[in-house]
Amino acid sequence: MSKYFYHGLDSPGLVIKILKEGIKAKRLQGYQTSHNYNGLDYISLCSKRPDSFYTHNPLCAYPHYIYQHFVLIISGDIPAIKPIIVSPLVAYQELLKDDSLTPYSDMEDEYQVLNYIKPEAIIGIGIPFAKLKKKCFFKKTRQLLEETRTLLLLAQSLDLDIVDTSTFDFVEQYEEAKALDKHVTLSLNI
Repeated sequence: MSKYFYHGLDSPGLVIKILKEGIKAKRLQGYQTSHNYNGLDYISLCSKRPDSFYTHNPLCAYPHYIYQHFVLIISGDIPAIKPIIVSPLVAYQELLKDDSLTPYSDMEDEYQVLNYIKPEAIIGIGIPFAKLKKKCFFKKTRQLLEETRTLLLLAQSLDLDIVDTSTFDFVEQYEEAKALDKHVTLSLNI
């Protein structure tokens, strides 16, 4: 298990918003229904396991939501809970219908946090630079690139670590640098 938690997102615009406001569970965002194991009250996080774990456990958060995504790196000091792991064949609607606060997941490397993660708990960001470089030939990605530049500037102004999520072992590289008490920043042109 890694020393930090990771939360994946699909766009730099969402990362920018969260860096300012924190991560809110769906209920706090005004949603009335949920279509996943988090329900309305939990936020999903990933704690990276050794690479060999993912060879034998294909249904995990890291390869699907962290690797090659925009990522928030979150302090390991937050009150994260290991959810009850259930088979992916168990319908989340059945588990959540009693509206209890019991956390469930079908992903072995998932942890959850109740309601809210404050911005101060975010210590870094990850950006899928290789994926962005492949997309930069299309005009429709201009907004994506502009938002990514804005995100980089904001992360630098907040003195956050910045990593490239393009390689599967980026977490190990990051955590090795942090163990040496290094601030991690990439200087990449996009």
